[in-house]
Amino acid sequence: MNQLLIRPATFDADAVYELLGALATSYMLVCSVFKANYPRVLDNDDTDPLVAEPDGHWVGYLLASDAANCFATGMLTEVLELYLVERNYRSEISRGLMQEALAHAQSRGSVQVTIPTGPTSSFYAGMGFHRSAKFFKLKLEPIPIPPSDL
Repeated sequence: MNQLLIRPATFDADAVYELLGALATSYMLVCSVFKANYPRVLDNDDTDPLVAEPDGHWVGYLLASDAANCFATGMLTEVLELYLVERNYRSEISRGLMQEALAHAQSRGSVQVTIPTGPTSSFYAGMGFHRSAKFFKLKLEPIPIPPSDL
């Protein structure tokens, strides 16, 4: 790999959808919901969607989100999604996406970055993260989202 380009996700809806469809296990990906939400993600100032392109080939996606709060001394950022084409697991691509997300978070005044994780916890520990809590999850019934004007 010669050059790794990490950039904001913009026109990458098809590639993101394909990657999420192949790898997402927590939820069933619904095309109409994805198509309604993707422009919202791109237009939201509190989200940071990034893609990785080593040598011009699209191989990874990260989505981070900021949250204002009343208990910390600044913004909090959470990495919500990090997906890589399977052959790129545990590579400099995942590290590059995370480093870019951390730099963006720090530039926006975030004082903490969290990421819910499972079997990849050693990767995040190697980047300086430490385990601090467990997440509880409750799935809610979706409310229909009207299609956006694309």
